[in-house]
Amino acid sequence: MSEGGMLAWKRKSDKAFIKSGQYNIGEMCLPSQPPPGKEWRKTDTGEWELFDKEANQQQETEKSTKDPNEDESAELLHKVNRNIDTLEGLCLRYKTNRRTLQNLNNFSGSSLAMAPDVLKIPRQKGVNVDRRSSKEAIEAMEKANILKKFIALFPSLSQMEGRIYLDDTNYDFESAAKAARADMEWEESDKGTRAERRNSKFNNNADQAERFVRGVKEGEEDQVGKGHIKMVAVAMEEKVE
Repeated sequence: MSEGGMLAWKRKSDKAFIKSGQYNIGEMCLPSQPPPGKEWRKTDTGEWELFDKEANQQQETEKSTKDPNEDESAELLHKVNRNIDTLEGLCLRYKTNRRTLQNLNNFSGSSLAMAPDVLKIPRQKGVNVDRRSSKEAIEAMEKANILKKFIALFPSLSQMEGRIYLDDTNYDFESAAKAARADMEWEESDKGTRAERRNSKFNNNADQAERFVRGVKEGEEDQVGKGHIKMVAVAMEEKVE
């Protein structure tokens, strides 16, 4: 035997230890057979735990039916009910704090008096969101933006008047603007008509007053009539106005 050599019978091929067939390491590491209605699931820590099959199937169904366009990282929207909601109550409900809500919505104070009608709320894990209220909040924000745009187009209207026009047209901006323009044109024409009637009435009263004065001078007071004295007073008052 040469020193440092390796005997032939001691040489072993690595292939001798490779057995045919493929093995699933996950299946090999599974614990015993789970009880009926249960199944093994591997946690984030690498440990196996028993879970209900129905609960897992329900979670998978919710994931499959979930709207892919929904962004869970975006803020929630909450329509403020000033008769019920409080700042402390919203903080408890959405698991956030007062300062976060104030900074996100640009208001200050310990109440919701200075807060906008629709609050942005940071999404927190584990918070049950009422999709209906969130949808109403989104609609309220959209309506508020439409109202702001409408008032900017018609600055002579108040917030209440603008809201009435939009409510009558189901917040159709073009229809509401058309109705507002028609009303404004009618008011302008009506003002002109009323001014013409006023001037005509004043001229008639002035003529009758002049005839009354002339009749008094000519000694015909009885023919003119004492009732014309009131006409003179009306004419003079309108002239002063």
